[in-house]
Amino acid sequence: MLSLALPLTMGTVTILMHLSVVAVQAALRTRPCRPAQLLQIPVVFIFGALTDFSMWLMAPLEPSGYLWSVILCLFSCAVIGFGVFLQVKADAVLLAAEGMSLAFVKLFKWEFGAVKTSVDCTLVCIGLVCSFMFLPGLTGIREGTVVAAVLVGMIVRFFNRHVFWPDRLLERLARPGAAGEVLPLAQTAAYAPDAPLVISIDREYGSGGHAIGKMIAERLGLQFYDSELVYLTASQSGLTPDYIRKHEQQLSSRFLHELYAQNYAYTAEELPPEDATFLAQSKVIRDITARQACVIVGRCANFILKGRPNLFSVFLHADRATRMQRVTENYGVKLGGAAKAMDLMDYRRRTH
Repeated sequence: MLSLALPLTMGTVTILMHLSVVAVQAALRTRPCRPAQLLQIPVVFIFGALTDFSMWLMAPLEPSGYLWSVILCLFSCAVIGFGVFLQVKADAVLLAAEGMSLAFVKLFKWEFGAVKTSVDCTLVCIGLVCSFMFLPGLTGIREGTVVAAVLVGMIVRFFNRHVFWPDRLLERLARPGAAGEVLPLAQTAAYAPDAPLVISIDREYGSGGHAIGKMIAERLGLQFYDSELVYLTASQSGLTPDYIRKHEQQLSSRFLHELYAQNYAYTAEELPPEDATFLAQSKVIRDITARQACVIVGRCANFILKGRPNLFSVFLHADRATRMQRVTENYGVKLGGAAKAMDLMDYRRRTH
């Protein structure tokens, strides 16, 4: 909007805006900036120059109708998403806005996704105010702004899941075991052939997985782990028990999860809550099973321990009527809401 109201190019306004954000970062930081963080300043000028170059390059493309405007908007989202995908793979320098979000995270111990969402919404609100103050009505913010806010992160996540040639290229260029090498969230570890017996139980909601697992543990003289893993993970990871309960065995609404988690695509320094919880709990489960035989209910233990000797995994299920009876009698769910509660919990466990 400011580039429309002032005799400045969009690239120049972008440079000024990003420099002000860098100044906010410097004010927020309690420690001296690392050399890599100072690279944000030259990147700001390069980014602004490329913005003006792109505006000049695309100037002849004047959409002749609304349909062509939509097509061009969607195409630009795909291009931006692919660019962000490559930026994340490079793991080099954050843009100033993402750097400011990260500064808020480190100072106040807030969650990166929430901070990034708040910063983006604040910038949009500032744009709205500037539009009404300096221009005749709402100008420069329309459907494309909303579409880009929703789609770009989802496109980045799509590329992360389906495009692997950058990883293979980086693996060939990197030295074996080099510092900073990105490892998958779960990988098969090297286990001793005489590793202790572990029984992992996955289950439908209301099928009696907890009761059956506890009974098996008592009869075999094994340790039993279900909700106890929440407190063990909290004590060893620094995360709170409430935080772990919220994120350990479910994902939120699929659309809201995609919209919210896209904010993590812009930085490799912070993990989404589900990933952070999974990594912490995976380590606890591997540590426990390395030293003792046990029964574990849920928590993706069969996946975390995949390839481990002496692992017995089972999935428990029951007919719907039996499950509904258990849910109402043992879990305190009202009869009218039992079916909905069962379907919801099963869906959450599947998505997790």
